[in-house]
Amino acid sequence: MNDLSIAQDNQNDSYHQHIAKILNLGLSVKLAFVDIDNTLTGDGSGTGDPQLIGRVKNLLNSQGYLMVVITSRTAEMMISEPLYHLSRRRHSFSRPPPQFVNIKTGQISHDPRQVEPAGILDSEVIIASTGSSMLLKQKDNSYRSVDHYFMNNLPSPPIWRNNVRQFLQPLLAQSDVVWLSPLESEFNYQQKITNIFPPDYRIQLYFASQEAKHRFKLAFELAKKNQVDPIILSLCFTDDSNPLTNIFTGYLTPTNGKITAVEFFAKLIQTDAKININQLQILLIGDSWPDLQMGFYANTPAAKTTFLLVGGSRLTKFLLKNAVTDFAGEDLSDIKNQLQPLGKRGCFKFTRYQQTRSVVIGDLAFPGKVGPESIVSFLESQLL
Repeated sequence: MNDLSIAQDNQNDSYHQHIAKILNLGLSVKLAFVDIDNTLTGDGSGTGDPQLIGRVKNLLNSQGYLMVVITSRTAEMMISEPLYHLSRRRHSFSRPPPQFVNIKTGQISHDPRQVEPAGILDSEVIIASTGSSMLLKQKDNSYRSVDHYFMNNLPSPPIWRNNVRQFLQPLLAQSDVVWLSPLESEFNYQQKITNIFPPDYRIQLYFASQEAKHRFKLAFELAKKNQVDPIILSLCFTDDSNPLTNIFTGYLTPTNGKITAVEFFAKLIQTDAKININQLQILLIGDSWPDLQMGFYANTPAAKTTFLLVGGSRLTKFLLKNAVTDFAGEDLSDIKNQLQPLGKRGCFKFTRYQQTRSVVIGDLAFPGKVGPESIVSFLESQLL
């Protein structure tokens, strides 16, 4: 079986079928964790180029990767309408459907295929809502949540959200520079102001400035110290700001964002494929701060791990300028101190806790290539 036939055969595989096929061919198990917004869709069009996205997927498949979509979008935004309904029937997938309003006609569609480029939907594995949701495609093409993802036995989403909202109330009441995202309102969803129902295990906050975010984080950590509720004690803050556009935002989740998701899934596939971690290769691809954390800090000690920061990333110039030690107030000094250049332009190694991984900065390695173009260039170049 040649590379092209592998790619074609894998297009509609379930998670388990893909693993079985790779193992039957005697190939290494390879995972590619790929962000969506400004990574796969970061071609400058604002919506994503289906041809470029298709090239990325074909190259990943032909090189034996299982593509794992890892995104801040909610799960239902990543599943076509037929598979969404199938998942509800077969596995009680409980998320309400997304809703897209046609500006010209006023009609509502519940199918992401109406607005999203071909290629980003219906992946074999979907890690959604900033690492707080994980779904696997089954043999019948339905999606099933990984029930044992949350090892701390979280309560139902309404109870979790209510507890977190109550904890946040005094922090928000004391400030007019911190507020909840409109996505956190069920009323907004019902009135079609927002297109998704509030995420199950994630709450998004916005801040008027970098300083407002900094003050909130200090108050948040101080307030946590006085709590005994395990829901509150497990909360993690993930920054997703973009200081270049003066947007300051972050997420509260019961796990450490995409870091936890990568670590969990790497262990899951070791169990399912009956392999050791040193038989696993991991490629991490993204553009933003949650992706940077995933790329540098996801703990995969014995696997060959590579992180590609795509071309056009908001983080590039902050990483490359010697005098800059933070990004939107988040400390970069540990990363910059441990980054060591390799012989090829744009290629580095990063060592932390006796773990070394390869890092490719797309803007250096592939000048002029942004988003999916830099992913294609990386996969075609065999750079590492």
